[in-house]
Amino acid sequence: MIDYPLESAVVDAFVPSQAVASHKKKMYVVVSQKEYLAPYQEIINGAGLVLTKISVQEMVLRNLLSLYGKGDQPAALLQVSLTRSLLMVVMDDDVTLMRTLNLGARQLSGMDDLSRLDEELKRSLSYYHEQLKQEAPEHVWVAPLLQADAALVQKMKTELPDNVALFDLSAVVTMPLGVSMDEQARC
Repeated sequence: MIDYPLESAVVDAFVPSQAVASHKKKMYVVVSQKEYLAPYQEIINGAGLVLTKISVQEMVLRNLLSLYGKGDQPAALLQVSLTRSLLMVVMDDDVTLMRTLNLGARQLSGMDDLSRLDEELKRSLSYYHEQLKQEAPEHVWVAPLLQADAALVQKMKTELPDNVALFDLSAVVTMPLGVSMDEQARC
């Protein structure tokens, strides 16, 4: 429900992959007030840049994950924030699964092991394969974490299965100066 005049709204919509049975007859819509976006536009214009679009965080992650995808092969990304994690599966540039996990860096860092995270990943990918009738991704890429979470990164490398690996933007995008994992985590 929108509680402001339509003239002051910015609307974007997309249709998810119709290849997934549960996505049939669905459409996702994002609505925001223009005045909410105006300060961001002013900052960008003030820097001498030309704003062409503003992306929703999940769509940015989709775009990055699509770089790892191979056409009809699904790719999965796990983004760990302080209090929760987001698991996303993309196939053919479409988000085919998105699930929030109530396991963030704070909880994961305090755990003796990561078996609960491993179980949640397995359960989500099993649902994707069994219920949605989609081929499960071969890898789960973990979005870069800040250097402050170095112990968690090391724990993930040693305790999670081999098909879980750190996402490194420099592996798929050529950048003249390179971008450290800490800088990638801040993007």
